[in-house]
Amino acid sequence: NKLVRQAANYAVNKNAIVQVYGGPTIAAAANQVVLPGNVGYIKNFNLYPNNNGNGDPAKSKALLAKAGYAKGLSIKLLYSTTDPGPRVAQALQASLDKGGFNVKLVPATQADFYGKYLLDVSTAKRDVWDIAPPGWIPDWFGNNGRSVVQPLFSSPGNGSSDYGNYNSAVFNGYVNKALTATSQDQAAAYWQKANAQIMKDAATVPVEIQKETAYHSSRVQGCLFFFWDLNCDPTQVWIKG
Repeated sequence: NKLVRQAANYAVNKNAIVQVYGGPTIAAAANQVVLPGNVGYIKNFNLYPNNNGNGDPAKSKALLAKAGYAKGLSIKLLYSTTDPGPRVAQALQASLDKGGFNVKLVPATQADFYGKYLLDVSTAKRDVWDIAPPGWIPDWFGNNGRSVVQPLFSSPGNGSSDYGNYNSAVFNGYVNKALTATSQDQAAAYWQKANAQIMKDAATVPVEIQKETAYHSSRVQGCLFFFWDLNCDPTQVWIKG
């Protein structure tokens, strides 16, 4: 129910999750799927303003009532037991409960969280879980719609990273036009349309953006950030004598 998904977007206290991940110095609330520095990002885009990321319980309850759940709605939140998974789950539960949901937590090991549940469509269809907080790191930066928007929202089915099984003809049309565009500017415009469509459909609740910190000795030279291991590219470094 789209109204229920919209209610969740209003209810979640994103700033509480930001604190779990280290605070505003290294993390920030997110209002769209595509994050700053990636193709398709839309500046100042926020379809569900919720008190600057603190959550809007009243708006959430109003939407749930409109959807037919004036007395609340019970949902199951799947989470990884690997830290900070439990703390994220508790923060989500607290804000969603304030917004009219009744959240039951469903714990899973990190391996089962993805392998047994998120990648197996049947588990959601059997009502094992309703929502979950997975993370995502793009395979490359810059012109990367194919590594962010496309895998997360255009390939429903078992084994897919489209964890919510989202499938929209309108969205898919934008993706196809982005992939066949004749210029990067043209592609970026379609990635933006695809990004906006995801949020219009309330297919997900973007929660937070976080930076990764790579520490190294001052003697280490050539430290180019390598996103596969979130540290220096080991093939590019040398030690200063």
